[in-house]
Amino acid sequence: MASTPEKIVAAALYRVVVRNMLAGRSLAYERMLAETAAEVGELLDERRERDARLLRRARKRILDAQVRLAAVAESRAAAAAERQLAGSGTGVPPWHPEHSQNDVI
Repeated sequence: MASTPEKIVAAALYRVVVRNMLAGRSLAYERMLAETAAEVGELLDERRERDARLLRRARKRILDAQVRLAAVAESRAAAAAERQLAGSGTGVPPWHPEHSQNDVI
């Protein structure tokens, strides 16, 4: 399999060849290499923009996950505080055998 640089050069060369074939022109080798170099620059710019978009999306997903995690942690802390307050009236939690609701007569 071709390496990434080879793939980029092949894609750039393909663009140059197709563009000139459709225009009905033939190119000297030096001219073809110069146009291919320019196309490589354009491909790298496109790739940089795409990578930047991907990084922004990844960052957004991470921030969304952090927000959800904070909301879950806050909810759990509130529930734990409620449970603690509910059981603090008698000093023992409701599930404990010595709790007043668990008296057997």
